[in-house]
Amino acid sequence: MEKNVTVKELAAMLNQAVTFQRDGDKEAARKKYEEVLFHEKTFKNSSPSQAGSSQETLVKTIFSQTYNNLGVFLEEDNLWGQALGNFRAALDFSPGNVEALTNMARVSSKRMNFDSALIASKSALQLKPDYIPAVIQLCRVCYNLGSVSDALEALKKVENELETNVRLNTEYGRILEKAGRLIEAREKLEKAVKLGPNNIYALLNLANVNFQLNQFFDAVENYQKILGLNPKHVLALTGMGFLLQTVGQFPDALKCYQSSLAENPGHHETLGFYASLLELTGQSKEALELAEKLLKMPKIPERAIVTGSLTKANAERKLGLLDESIATLKGLKNHAKTTAARTQVSFGLGFSYDRLKKTGEAFQEFEKANQEFLKTHQSFLENAGEFPGLLDDLLAVDFSKMFEPPANKKTKTDPEAPIFVVGPVLAGSMAVSQLIQFIPKVSVFEDTHEIQGIRRQLMKSNLGYPGCLEGLGAEELNHLKTLFDEVHEKSISKGEGGRAIHVDALHIIDLPVIMKLFPNAKFVFVDCDPRDSVLNTFMKDFNPTRVTINYSDLETITGLYTKTIDLWHKYQKEVPLEVLSVKYEDFIKDPAKGLQKILKFIDYKDLKGAQKAFEGDEFFNKTAELSSKYPPGRWTGYRGYLGETLKTLAPYCKAQGYED
Repeated sequence: MEKNVTVKELAAMLNQAVTFQRDGDKEAARKKYEEVLFHEKTFKNSSPSQAGSSQETLVKTIFSQTYNNLGVFLEEDNLWGQALGNFRAALDFSPGNVEALTNMARVSSKRMNFDSALIASKSALQLKPDYIPAVIQLCRVCYNLGSVSDALEALKKVENELETNVRLNTEYGRILEKAGRLIEAREKLEKAVKLGPNNIYALLNLANVNFQLNQFFDAVENYQKILGLNPKHVLALTGMGFLLQTVGQFPDALKCYQSSLAENPGHHETLGFYASLLELTGQSKEALELAEKLLKMPKIPERAIVTGSLTKANAERKLGLLDESIATLKGLKNHAKTTAARTQVSFGLGFSYDRLKKTGEAFQEFEKANQEFLKTHQSFLENAGEFPGLLDDLLAVDFSKMFEPPANKKTKTDPEAPIFVVGPVLAGSMAVSQLIQFIPKVSVFEDTHEIQGIRRQLMKSNLGYPGCLEGLGAEELNHLKTLFDEVHEKSISKGEGGRAIHVDALHIIDLPVIMKLFPNAKFVFVDCDPRDSVLNTFMKDFNPTRVTINYSDLETITGLYTKTIDLWHKYQKEVPLEVLSVKYEDFIKDPAKGLQKILKFIDYKDLKGAQKAFEGDEFFNKTAELSSKYPPGRWTGYRGYLGETLKTLAPYCKAQGYED
């Protein structure tokens, strides 16, 4: 027979349950909450006149809190549907229970029902605008929906909490990242890490933003800090792997993925990146098999669907399955909800149509891709003028007064002269760097950040760049060489004839720094048909930087190409350079002959060993891949779409021997 209890006794039960929960005795707390609910029917059947209005309010509050707290237990057990039922019951008793509304938002998000989560979190904040947990849930919902205005508005109302709240700074940073305001995002996330140095969630998000800003060393430090706290952290291992994959450290990336999968063999994101690494390293068949396996897995999240489908499409294209690749990408469009994903889909479709010689469809997709690229990376636009501005500044300098031939100029057989491969973007230097890596004892460094870092440091001078170079003394020059020398020295096998070759499109603007630091540097200039160079750049899916943000429309790309060529000709007239010029078309036709020519220029000792590398299957396959990816004369199929570009480039084509 049911025992009647008083409201006071009911409140005591709830308080006891809360105490058990606070002390970590989950089972005792659950039993006590269930004991409270055992009396729900009795109190529902009592009339208001018997209990009185204040008592009735207290009873409703007790049952509301009990249902809410039990809902949290159900959520922890991954019984999300039952948890939502409890939160709704809590709201039936007390519609103003902001905690229940916030919990409902959190569980709805876990069930990917972001619209319901948005309504619940906004309802909580209407009742209590400064309720931090609701602000945090709103931020997470808005992040997933890609609509940040509501979150930014809510965050303004709790800015006074940012001085002490780690989670709030973290979510603020995530929302700013989603809005494309990466510099501000990093500031908030750095504040979160400062407040909570061991907060893994904050560190993960800071690593993500640093990665997007191309601050790779900082991102590595973030991941290393996480792995120092938890060496088996799957997301950190996966993130570190993808970062290493992005910068070309494929063996180390593979180790990270393998460590991640050892902890969680079915981790969707890791499997997706692993498949993309296989595709990137030429294992297209294996990549296709893994991507297909991933896409058949249950409950796969949207992000993994995108990664897996893109890898599948890329592998299909490399295997010659062009129609299948197009079908895969078209099927992905419904899942490509972010601008970044839509960019990759359009680039993928463009490449497949290009291979099928459907240039109209291809050009249209590349236009879409570049438009989406600009939308995705708007935070770089404010610095987009730096690169064109530097070209203009350098074109106005008289270098003959800055660089006189050194009295101790060494001969062309100088075995320690740094070697730099230069040229306009996608004008053939990529082919040289990828093929020369097959040669024993040659280390290729792409995107030499040390030189860029020195140049950026010098740009802060009141004298500007490159004017600041004239006043540098020997001691300061030696100091500036330290970073580069550390990388350069490690790359050379001392006494074995090893060489290091540095490849970077920005060497064009870095050349004054290079020559100031290394007067005996050697340069390999790689060029190709200006029309192909511009078109290939337009068709390239770049990582976003303040430079590559300019490579999104033909007019700008064409202007940068002409300025780059003008600057190179100016250097050759005014700066004492040792240069070997290489034409991409000749090089890709007979890469072994072209590489032998380069190796003689840099005084490479083991020419016979190099010849063996040229005879291998891997070298042959890579040559075929590059020739297919950047076919000479590609521009002729796009003649009708190049318009003013052809007129602008005409004199450059004539001067360089490229005419119809």
